[in-house]
Amino acid sequence: MLTASQKKKFMAFFNQLDTDKSGTIEFRDFAVQAFNKKMQKGWSDDSAEWKKLIESKQKAWNGIQKIVDLNNDGRVSAEEWLVFCEKAMARSKSGETPEWLTRLL
Repeated sequence: MLTASQKKKFMAFFNQLDTDKSGTIEFRDFAVQAFNKKMQKGWSDDSAEWKKLIESKQKAWNGIQKIVDLNNDGRVSAEEWLVFCEKAMARSKSGETPEWLTRLL
C-alpha cells in the first residue's frame, strides 16, 4: 500500500503528465508537451529534432499505455496510475521508490 507521501508524489507527477487537466493521461498530453517544446525551440515540422521528439513521446506513451492502461480504453486514469505505482513499489526489494520510477518523477 502506498503511503500518503508516496501517493502525493505520484499524483503530482500524474498531474504534470495530464497537460489538458482532463483527469486522464492520453497520447494527446504527450503530444502537447512535444509541441510546446517544438515551439519553444523554433523547430519546423520536418526538422530532425521534432521528428525525434515526437517519436520518443509516442514510444513513451505506448509503453505507459501497455503497462498502465488496465481497461485498454486508450487513457490512463488516476486510479490506474496509482495501481501501477503501488505494484512498482511492491516489486522494489528495498521498499524505496524504484530508480527507474524515480527518474520519471
